[in-house]
Amino acid sequence: MKEVAILTDSVTCMSPEIAHEYDIKVLPTSVVIDGKSYYETEVDLDEFCEKLPQWQEAGKRPTSSGVTTGAFVEAYRELSQTAKAILCIIMSLATWITSAKLLPALAARAASMATSIWAPQLV
Repeated sequence: MKEVAILTDSVTCMSPEIAHEYDIKVLPTSVVIDGKSYYETEVDLDEFCEKLPQWQEAGKRPTSSGVTTGAFVEAYRELSQTAKAILCIIMSLATWITSAKLLPALAARAASMATSIWAPQLV
């Protein structure tokens, strides 16, 4: 079992190569476009930027949200099986609030889960 697992969200814009090299779990945030939700990692940035003025003119601006509670819980459970502690580096305020409220309760109920180390929001 490794000492520390690292968990972050896709707002960090970490490349898949860096995440793989350092064994960092990256959870995608969501973007809502025309009422349909997509993981941030599924959206083509060039296409998004090209269409943004049209959406703004039509009053249909895309919105975003943090990592879902279910995805966060699953990642925490997965990482707690392979590490003694989990370092969460969360850039999205919505994800940070969700995780700060959720994980202490999970840890209290599951003695086998790893200890969380919370990093302050950087932006």
